[in-house]
Amino acid sequence: MNFIELKNIVRKDSPIHYINEYHGVLVYSDIKDTSECKIEIILEKNALGMLSVYIHFTDAEEAALSGFKKELEQYILSKHKEGFFSE
Repeated sequence: MNFIELKNIVRKDSPIHYINEYHGVLVYSDIKDTSECKIEIILEKNALGMLSVYIHFTDAEEAALSGFKKELEQYILSKHKEGFFSE
């Protein structure tokens, strides 16, 4: 599984400053072809500054991607370190 890009990412307003929720589209490829699915990403910082990632799929793609959640979390964390997500 190769994660190509996150696109159309929009931050949802939240009154809780340490939880940021984003909605958008994940573009990924497997052995056969390239696909897209809607994704919800929640980035939560704890009191020690550690970041937790929670992922929810809003399409029927969850069955295909559920085995790759750890890899997807690492991809999202790398995007976060690059400054991709607006705080």
